[in-house]
Amino acid sequence: MGRRVYVKGKKTHAKGESFSHEQKARKDRYYINIGMISLKTIADYDLDWTGEFYIKCGQWPRYQIRTPSRGTIQLEKNEAFQPGQNEISLYTQFLHLHKGDDKIIEIPISIWERDLLKKDKKVASTKIKVNLSAEKSEYIIVQDEKERTKLKIKVFGGRTKY
Repeated sequence: MGRRVYVKGKKTHAKGESFSHEQKARKDRYYINIGMISLKTIADYDLDWTGEFYIKCGQWPRYQIRTPSRGTIQLEKNEAFQPGQNEISLYTQFLHLHKGDDKIIEIPISIWERDLLKKDKKVASTKIKVNLSAEKSEYIIVQDEKERTKLKIKVFGGRTKY
């Protein structure tokens, strides 16, 4: 009797495709994190002397995030909100970039004040430039034109292996 040859699997990869280390190393994975350190106001925004604030980060429609997701941060005149030992994460994103791509990413961030009877008011807005090749934290202050409301944030962008 002859020997039978069994094929254990089929070739499922395309012609010329290989799974070598050089193939995987063409893309790098990066991590972006924006955290809130504090929010302070020295102005009255409503009739009841309490301002209701929320923060929006990212670009619409894909990555825009509202913090807090429900409700608001209520601050009176000359009051500051500090989350405690750790900062509150406002925005987190993982990116795949090819070698040679631009490693500076712009992320818009804005502070909003909620009004019950009117349309919500944008207090301050800016675009933050995150340098992914620096791999260090930056501390940035986002404030309105009259410097009545300030948001202190910590921005980190760097390479990750995960």
